[in-house]
Amino acid sequence: MKTTIFEKAGQVAIEEVAKPTIQADDDAIIKVVRTCVCGSDLWAYRGLEDKDDYSANSGHEAIGIVDSVGSAITTVKPGDFVIAPFTHGCGHCAACLAGFDGDCQSHDDNFSSAVQSEYVRFQHADWALVKVPGQPADYSDKMLNSLLSLADVMATGYHATRVANVTTGDTVVVVGDGAVGLCGVIAAKMRGAKRIIAMSRHEDRQKLAREFGATDIIAGGPASVTTYDKQVLLKAVLDGDIHPGKVFTKAFKLDDINAAYQAMAKREAIKSLIIV
Repeated sequence: MKTTIFEKAGQVAIEEVAKPTIQADDDAIIKVVRTCVCGSDLWAYRGLEDKDDYSANSGHEAIGIVDSVGSAITTVKPGDFVIAPFTHGCGHCAACLAGFDGDCQSHDDNFSSAVQSEYVRFQHADWALVKVPGQPADYSDKMLNSLLSLADVMATGYHATRVANVTTGDTVVVVGDGAVGLCGVIAAKMRGAKRIIAMSRHEDRQKLAREFGATDIIAGGPASVTTYDKQVLLKAVLDGDIHPGKVFTKAFKLDDINAAYQAMAKREAIKSLIIV
């Protein structure tokens, strides 16, 4: 199968590798239909963080068809259409039960990688995968793009507004660089207090003395993708209430993966879509 590898800073490429196999009883193998490039994928690409040459790609957002499942999987079966969140919550630990599956306490391998591929192995799939009604052919391209956004970027934006307690009528300032402007800071001034969500790993750490004295509230953490998708976001997309797929402004084939990265690095695309 084809997968993307990180050759070196400023270059990703396609490589032929063996199709992934079930390695644990809660694995699922997914045939990827659509994936994309995230702003965080550009950190190593731009040389902002270290990554081994010829290592697996850092892609972590996909929708696809379940190809095979381990013996412990009860919620999906081969042939099902699913969203593959970048988080792999278990659904039953204290963090997941509290709605923070991005901080699942049951395992260390809680985040996806190497998803810019034809097939992916998705660990801890029983609760973390989000089943979508029907098949990809039942949906328009625009709807498929919106469903793909639920693997990360829409849920991340929703997480920022949720932990900031943003409500109707609040004034919100978005500062940052990313598909929904979340790599920097979201600040919402409400009821006399300012909520700040710091998202970037590549900015100087903020000294908090002034914020403490000003009754500012600092919040963040990885988005609880599966929780948000199952509780509100999937229905909102299917009902046509939100259209987050608009964030994808250029589309590429998997073979053209480096061009997809370049489009974002050069700010020619907000977010690059990869059609597999």
